Amino acid sequence: MKAHFDSAEFSPLSESPVMKAAIVYDDLTTGRAAKLFAERLGEGLGCVGGISLSLWRSDLLAVPAFADEAAREAADFDYLIVALNGQHVPPRGTREWISRQLEDADARGAAMIFLSSVHDAQRRAVEAARKYFRRACAERDVPFFSLITTPQPEEAQENFHAADLAPSPHRQLLLQT
Repeated sequence: MKAHFDSAEFSPLSESPVMKAAIVYDDLTTGRAAKLFAERLGEGLGCVGGISLSLWRSDLLAVPAFADEAAREAADFDYLIVALNGQHVPPRGTREWISRQLEDADARGAAMIFLSSVHDAQRRAVEAARKYFRRACAERDVPFFSLITTPQPEEAQENFHAADLAPSPHRQLLLQT
């Protein structure tokens, strides 16, 4: 299903001048992409107070000590951004941690954003994870957005700009699934 995204209409930032994003990522590449996406999202939403990021590698969230610390840091996020590389479905402990973070997200007006850049051979794992998180969000009335792309060839990556990751003022559209 497609839904229009208007930054003035859907923004948990109305009460806070600082956008708070909790980012769960698989590796350096997905972490960097998610961080750039969050920065551009904050700019696109007109966040004048900057952004506050809490970044956690997905496999560490299966370890109770790391999971507890990450939960404290991510407790009041505006956006939970999950960035996967498609190599595997996130471990059970990671999926459970993400689901727990969604428990009161609807009361705060928070949302989840699922990001992945995968080759066709990896699509099955990414689709399984996307469906799991979409269902978890639906059960909690939390808005869920996803963006799944195909990686660019090496020469295209050399010309990559952070502005390519986020909605521009002229493209205020995301896919809500």
